[in-house]
Parts: sequence; C-alpha cells; structure tokens
Amino acid sequence: MSEENEKGESSGSSKLLLIVGLVLGLGIGGAAVFFLMPEDDGSETQEVAEVTAPEDLQVVEFKEVLIPIYIKRDGRSVFIGNYTVDLSIEVDGTAAVDKVTSMESRLKHEFIATISTVNLMREDSGAELDFEKASKVLKEKAEAVVGKGVIYDLTVTKAMRISR
Repeated sequence: MSEENEKGESSGSSKLLLIVGLVLGLGIGGAAVFFLMPEDDGSETQEVAEVTAPEDLQVVEFKEVLIPIYIKRDGRSVFIGNYTVDLSIEVDGTAAVDKVTSMESRLKHEFIATISTVNLMREDSGAELDFEKASKVLKEKAEAVVGKGVIYDLTVTKAMRISR
C-alpha cells in the first residue's frame, strides 16, 4: 500500500507542477504579446478618413455612348457588336464638372479606343458586358485624360447591345 500512496502523491505533484508550468507559460506569452505588439496610434482611422467622399459631389452623365465591342479569339480581336452605354462620372465641385464636360468628346474617343483593345465581356457569358471591369478600365482612362484627383468614381449605369 505504501507504494500506491507514493505513486498517488508523485502523480498529484507532477500534475500540479504541469499546471503551474502551463499557467506561467501562458502568462509569459501573453505579456510578451502585449509588450511586443505595436501601439495603435490611430493612423489606420486617419487613412480611412482621407478616402471619404468629396465635399461637393456632382455627377456628369454621358448618355448612349456608342461603343464597338471586341473579344479575343485565337490571339486576335473579333468584333461582336455595338453597345450603347450610359456612364455616370462623379466629380468634386463645379470646376471638375466644367473640366469633364469640356473634355467630353475627347473622353468618348479615348473610351472607344480603349474598349476596342480590351476584352470587357463577362467570363461566364461572352455576350454580356462586365460592368465592373468596364467601369474600372474607363475610370483609369478618364483619369489619364482629365488628370488624377478630378474623377471620384465612374460607373456604367446601363448597357444595351444593338442588334446588327
């Protein structure tokens, strides 16, 4: 019986030692994380605040812009038809509205030239325009023409295929 008591006491003290070791390890690890993590100085919230909407958001609309659509097949561009698209261009202030409006014909020309070289059709349906992809490509082209910081957003609001 004395052997059983010795085994019981030694296993009890080894369990206690194991638990104390785990608690100390967790405490030391938690303290290390607390002291080694960088302090939050609010810079992330400041960056988000800088990307807010313009103060005087105004919209310039281009209605029924006629655009030829091409897709890539076997390494070459194939004409699949014409689309009319309505575009909504968001700018900040009347000066930006005047600038975009005065450059409307140049913007339309650049849009047509760009769309003619880029596949803007949806991956799952080759006959439907991908609005997100088209908006992104056209916004990049508009910023190249008008200048950075003038255009807040550009959205394709409507697209209709014209039958041949």
